[in-house]
Amino acid sequence: MYFSFMPSLLHMSSVRVVSRLLLDRDIGILLDEDMSIPSGINRYERRRHEVWKAIEKKARRKLRPLQTRLSIKLVKFLRPMYMEVIAWLRDHEFEATPKIFNFLLKHFIQWKTDGTIDRKKTAMKMIQSRRFHYRYRFILACNYLLIDDIFVLWNRVKRSKRKKLYRTGTNAAVRFWVHLLKAMDGASKAELIQKYFSASSEDRAGPSKPLISRYFKPKRIKDTDFPLRLSSYFPFIPQEYRQEYFTKINYALLNKTDFSLCLYEMHEQERLQLLEAKPAFALKRCLEWPFQSLFVELAKQVVDHMKLIDYELMLRHIIVFYILSDLDYYELFSDFWDVIPENYRNRIMEVERSFFPFKAVLNFDGVNPSKTIIKTLKKYYYS
Repeated sequence: MYFSFMPSLLHMSSVRVVSRLLLDRDIGILLDEDMSIPSGINRYERRRHEVWKAIEKKARRKLRPLQTRLSIKLVKFLRPMYMEVIAWLRDHEFEATPKIFNFLLKHFIQWKTDGTIDRKKTAMKMIQSRRFHYRYRFILACNYLLIDDIFVLWNRVKRSKRKKLYRTGTNAAVRFWVHLLKAMDGASKAELIQKYFSASSEDRAGPSKPLISRYFKPKRIKDTDFPLRLSSYFPFIPQEYRQEYFTKINYALLNKTDFSLCLYEMHEQERLQLLEAKPAFALKRCLEWPFQSLFVELAKQVVDHMKLIDYELMLRHIIVFYILSDLDYYELFSDFWDVIPENYRNRIMEVERSFFPFKAVLNFDGVNPSKTIIKTLKKYYYS
């Protein structure tokens, strides 16, 4: 099972339009207002709800020349693409404050056709810009394994100032490269690449890479680290502890896209073992836009490894993080309910109070205004 989404022509065209819409000054002002609202995981954010209604209204006006049905579909792309930016900001240690959204989006963020950010191309563009401090550009180069840029930035800094590159707020990738660059002992860049990153596919993550093993062991990842772009180094990390990144450490210490990218790099058996060990974790990642179309298929594959508590948590997760954010996950919720084994469904329905919000979503027919069900769910979860 891969997180591979093939966008339609309509999807790709929508991404192109909305990426430009995100640059609009009027919409940008409202997005900055959204950024200023403190996030609250366990509460319904009325102000954010109102801001997004204003954003969507403004966007529909901008798209007025288009047919109403098409403009409605386009507006639905705004929030998930904006959330892509928020996730990118968090993974790259930028504070989500007013004004920074417009600045970064206009000048640096590169989009893929599926509506996600091309993180490597964005990093490459930022590294070439002198608007960012050389220390931050060096961290980016290390994180994305951009070897030419790593050498250029390292050699550009005076020896007396190199400590500033790695003194605080770094991560395993930076510590690895600083050690390597300080201990090159006359080796050329080509020799270094050959030694650490150009081995055969059978040996590239083997025991002949002790330095990589030393710096990238999961237990060496610190809570204070800059989020690690694990997928850049995953092919070279020993298989015996690759799964530990997703089973034993805080996922917030990695990039948001790492799970899907690393899953692709795994061997089939290794991939199945991870999905069997952490089925709910994998399903949560698959809920993220635009991969939600893969969610039910994955749920069917891991059904034998899910427990009752996993199903209950997933149902609650869909409501709290998606439906209460005004995202149209009603059909997906119902499809997932049908995947749950009958004996588990019966046990969930036995507890009337906890089943109440699930029942409300299952009974939603799409005809009654969604704000009615939002009000019902809000009252249950946050009153």
